[in-house]
Parts: sequence; C-alpha cells; structure tokens
Amino acid sequence: ASINEEYKFLTLATLKTSQEIKALIKKAAAVPQTSHKFVDALKTFGDLLYALFSGCCPLFIEVKALVKALAEYSASALKNMSVKTRGSILWILTLQTRHFFC
Repeated sequence: ASINEEYKFLTLATLKTSQEIKALIKKAAAVPQTSHKFVDALKTFGDLLYALFSGCCPLFIEVKALVKALAEYSASALKNMSVKTRGSILWILTLQTRHFFC
C-alpha cells in the first residue's frame, strides 16, 4: 500500500468522536444480522489492524485471508449463512485477537 492509502486508513480509524464512542459502549455485543454487515465488520477490523500495525501484521494477514475466502462464496451461500455460524467465526476471531495481544 502506498503512503496515501496508509494515511487514509489511519484517518478512517480515528474518525470517532467521544459521543460516538460513548454510544457504542452502551450497546450490547451482537452478531451482524446480514452477511453484508458481517463482511463489512470484518473489513473494518482489518482496516484498523492495517492502520495500527501495517500490512505485515500476522492478525491482519489472517483477517484478510478470511475476507478473501468469504468473497469466494456465492451471494446465496453468504445470505444463507446462519447467525450461529457468523457468531462462531467472530468468536474464533476474538480468541485469535486476544492471543495476538497477549
């Protein structure tokens, strides 16, 4: 990625106001209800990892591979993916993230 792209990712990762953060804290954790929101959440997390640690980050590489694998699924397969399956994927990603930061 070029320097301009890295700056864009850093800017996007830091565009939260204190009111937005406080509103997010009050929300309960939930699995995205649609496949589009699920993939968007994974991409946003990948963008954050890229902005914080660069493209060499092992966790970013794994998230990028996950997003790429999901992109190969047909639209109907993604649409029919159950909330339980999406939740399981997010739970595994949470465990990997905790391991990465420990």
